[in-house]
Amino acid sequence: MLEACTHRHRFQFRTSCMLCETLVFYSDETLIIRAMEELMAKPAFQFKTSLIAIAAFSFGFYCALMVTDAESQTSPPIQSQVISWDKAPSNTGDWGEMRSHFRGTTFGTTDALAALAVIKPGQALHPAHRHVEEEYLLVTEGEGVWYLDGKEFPAHKGDVLYVEPWAMHGLINTGKEPLTFFVVKWNSKGVELPPEPSGDHGH
Repeated sequence: MLEACTHRHRFQFRTSCMLCETLVFYSDETLIIRAMEELMAKPAFQFKTSLIAIAAFSFGFYCALMVTDAESQTSPPIQSQVISWDKAPSNTGDWGEMRSHFRGTTFGTTDALAALAVIKPGQALHPAHRHVEEEYLLVTEGEGVWYLDGKEFPAHKGDVLYVEPWAMHGLINTGKEPLTFFVVKWNSKGVELPPEPSGDHGH
């Protein structure tokens, strides 16, 4: 059934071609318009046939977009497992080191991150910032200062910060020893994300 159309349309996906009755599928809007113009220029085609062709092309293009979007959002979910510090991907800088143990999709979340960071004295992983994901951040060692929506609070071992979507937040190590924190952030499946606010989002 999925034969190549011989009319040099060069399309990647396929649906019914009204010219040769083989299957072609259109993945580019410009090509769709060009193909419709070719169809309507054919003297043998009546107006009704042209409408059918246009509907077929439009439906095919819509399906192509849906398939592409689904593929882009489909990835194997994170499996139950233990990932050690040594096995987690590392990101380092003048501020210290962060290891991302888990990234991706779970049963109920998307854009999930679970990571552990070690921040040098006087440093921060990044300036105060905000994002659409919800987040928990737990200080496991050291002391510093929290920043949350324009206010600052002392940060101590055992503190847990919850951040709602688009809340400006940050953490800096103000102690003499490394500060270690564990962070988890995510978006929930089936939940409409709040709109992006105007203004600076930090880094």
